[in-house]
Amino acid sequence: MPPHAARWTVAAHLLCLSLLVLVRTVVQDAAAAAPAQVMENLEVMEKSWKKIRVMEVMKKSGKSSAESWNGGLVVPQERRGLGRAGPRATKLVARYHGVHSCPPSTHSATDILNYSIYEAPDGYQYPTVYSNVTRRAWLWNSLVVSMHRCRESVSSNTCEYFATWRWDVGVCALVLSKTQFWSGLVQSVRPPAACPFEKGLYTMENVSMDYETASKLISLRMEGNIWLVKFMLNDQNDRNHICTRYDLEMVRFRRTEHAGVE
Repeated sequence: MPPHAARWTVAAHLLCLSLLVLVRTVVQDAAAAAPAQVMENLEVMEKSWKKIRVMEVMKKSGKSSAESWNGGLVVPQERRGLGRAGPRATKLVARYHGVHSCPPSTHSATDILNYSIYEAPDGYQYPTVYSNVTRRAWLWNSLVVSMHRCRESVSSNTCEYFATWRWDVGVCALVLSKTQFWSGLVQSVRPPAACPFEKGLYTMENVSMDYETASKLISLRMEGNIWLVKFMLNDQNDRNHICTRYDLEMVRFRRTEHAGVE
């Protein structure tokens, strides 16, 4: 065997011997440690490994730095109520300027008797409306929602027609659906709204609507104006059965940190 080969062989044996001694020392130290300490070390190693795995997944999936690791779950910061400024830190809500019956010319079966507005500590307003429905409807043939836009105040000089939407198919199911932006209004009706709709006294208590969704549906920035929103339901004979107008000023509220996010 060449001299240099012999030297490399001896060096390799010495390296292996050193590694064996090191491994034995580590094992002996671990055995001497308290079981609780060993378990704690294992838990720390496991959490570190999970964190590395999650960070690798985030990197591969293109997750932004706005998301962080939390007990093995990737949680966006804005869902944890950190109060950061941004689109999700605000909510579009209504300030009510009035709730009205429709004019006699509509021949509506609904009379608004009175209403009150509760203002919550967070600034949101919830109207309670008392009405008398003078005629029964077996079903609703059509739903019409119309809007006028006003500048600063409600008057003939400052208001202009904006748009009308009409639905003529499956109107009862549509109105009573829990997935529409007006669902909060319908769900507030007592006795509960239904088809057929009986005549009598009704209360809509603490009315709320999803104005954020409504704004997206019509692709319009609603804040900064007063809106006259009229809901009309026609019965099986195409006569106006329910007709109510809400005068709304849309404002955007910033959510506070203690309020969290919706």
